[in-house]
Amino acid sequence: MARRPVARAPVPRRAKASAARPKARRAAVVARKAPVAGRRLRAAPNMRRLTAMPSAPALSPFSPLSHLPIPVGRSVGKALALTGMRRNEVQLLAFTPVLAQAYTSNIYFVTNTGTSGTVMANLSTTTVNNVATTTSFIQTIALLNSAAGTAASPTGIRAMKAGVGIVNVTPSLSRGGRVFVLNSDSRLFLANQPSLMTSAQWATVASSIRDHPDCSAFSGNDFSSQKEFFSHIADTVEYENFNNYQGPDTLDTFMEHVATWPGATSETERPMSCVCVLIDPPPANQDYTVSVHGSYYTRWPLNTVANLVTPEVPTASSESLDKMAKAGKAASDPERRR
Repeated sequence: MARRPVARAPVPRRAKASAARPKARRAAVVARKAPVAGRRLRAAPNMRRLTAMPSAPALSPFSPLSHLPIPVGRSVGKALALTGMRRNEVQLLAFTPVLAQAYTSNIYFVTNTGTSGTVMANLSTTTVNNVATTTSFIQTIALLNSAAGTAASPTGIRAMKAGVGIVNVTPSLSRGGRVFVLNSDSRLFLANQPSLMTSAQWATVASSIRDHPDCSAFSGNDFSSQKEFFSHIADTVEYENFNNYQGPDTLDTFMEHVATWPGATSETERPMSCVCVLIDPPPANQDYTVSVHGSYYTRWPLNTVANLVTPEVPTASSESLDKMAKAGKAASDPERRR
């Protein structure tokens, strides 16, 4: 019996690869124009190098411009941190080598006494026709300018920071002169009580500052932008103690923390170093802005607003405080302010 032929399903043909995949479109080629002679080609946005902006140098914790309070090694309860400033506009007359000469020199003593809001004593000597006259000025921050025992004054006070900022605002072509800066935790020796010192005796003090081996010399042009000099801890025990607030100082009571002289009764507290700034008579008239800052821990009477907002004093380990004090002393070196 003959077999019937089996009908087979048609085998589908394999599609070509070119038909299965869509053809890739060719990108249009755009002819670039030739660069114009002298013109620099600008890089594509994703190829540009991003340059970080230069950051400002970090402030030392002992700088009054730093808002961070200095911690203590043991809990001392509550105290309100206060920072104040006084700004002075100073004009120095130029030295002229003629008979009728008139010129000015200034000495600034900046420290934190830990007993008052007075932070600077300024001795300005003007010489006219070879006759020198010295005038003294005392600078006290406005927040602590009240007499002791009043409702506007604290009951207790402690030193924290002190510093002075100096900028020469004279036009650049006339800027000059010399400025000497000494940051010392040793006391000056004066020939007499400060309020009784003569101009010649103050000139001797100026020479001792200028000739000290640790004194740094600057030119007036170095102060085209403000430079800041600040105190460091001189005596840790006196620095950490709270004292009775004594009100604004006189020249003599302030200088007791900075200097000694024959007949001085006793050595008073010296919690922080003294920044001595001497501006010599310049060759041309100079205009300076001198800003002095002081920071304190203060305690206020019970029924005052200041007492209501007084926080706890921050604490830290003794190792951290010792490291901070050493770093603050190193950072307060005037040579590092260049």
